[in-house]
Amino acid sequence: MPAAVLLIAAAGMGLNFIFYSRGIVIPALWIWPLSVGFVAFVVIWAIGSMRLVRRIWWWLWGAPWDAAGWMAQRGRVLDRQDEDHEPPN
Repeated sequence: MPAAVLLIAAAGMGLNFIFYSRGIVIPALWIWPLSVGFVAFVVIWAIGSMRLVRRIWWWLWGAPWDAAGWMAQRGRVLDRQDEDHEPPN
């Protein structure tokens, strides 16, 4: 985490240097690190949200199908076991 903070601060100061060298003066040095940090936060939030959406989608759609397949497979196994233990005629 401290390395990420240092990278965000360095990227912000780098952007500030680029703008300052072009003649554009940003009055507060902390604006760029905050904006870079905000963009990093939004990217992390979006990735986490997509993982959450995939997990919810799995539980709503995939898990019931998976459970149905497991139950169907289990039923076939039980049927085969019943055939093996049928009483002789």
